[in-house]
Amino acid sequence: MEIIDTNSTEKITKTFLHRKTNIPMFEHHREIQNTKIEVMADRENSCCPHIHSHVEIFFLHKGTQVVTVNDESVTLKPKQIAISDSYDVHAYLATPGSFSTVLIIPTLYLLDYFMYKQLGRLGGHFILDESVYELCIPLVRELANTHSPLLQKGYINTILGHITHSCKITHESKTKKQTDVEFVRGILEYVHV
Repeated sequence: MEIIDTNSTEKITKTFLHRKTNIPMFEHHREIQNTKIEVMADRENSCCPHIHSHVEIFFLHKGTQVVTVNDESVTLKPKQIAISDSYDVHAYLATPGSFSTVLIIPTLYLLDYFMYKQLGRLGGHFILDESVYELCIPLVRELANTHSPLLQKGYINTILGHITHSCKITHESKTKKQTDVEFVRGILEYVHV
């Protein structure tokens, strides 16, 4: 995969798409490592379009950065958040001087979150309200420094609680596009198993 320096999300997406099939990359290695919480803190973070069952949360500290989730692109500013729910296609390309933290939560830690959502979806993927960032980022830092599974689960549930409170959960009927995306994701899971 090649990283390009551009402001065009369309060009970024086309550059990072899987060369042979023109689809986002399925991160099979994350499915195998279903117990590892990842915190990539205070650095330039980039990723090509990809999907996985984990929830990925992007916190921007400094600079601006275009984040794309399910074909919706937003240029984030400091103290704003992007959330990629399970199987959401997402990507972000670091811009010079941008610093962020990415939290990747494996499904093992998402059982309460999934039960709370009751098969619903997040009402949005971007939180522009700085107060949610201010509530979550200290918890992310604590999460990164603890090895207690109970504390980890508590921090994760609190972070996800703030996010679902801000984004709300929707239980709208599925559109044809949503059904098609879920079908393709299911095939990708099956092919990589």
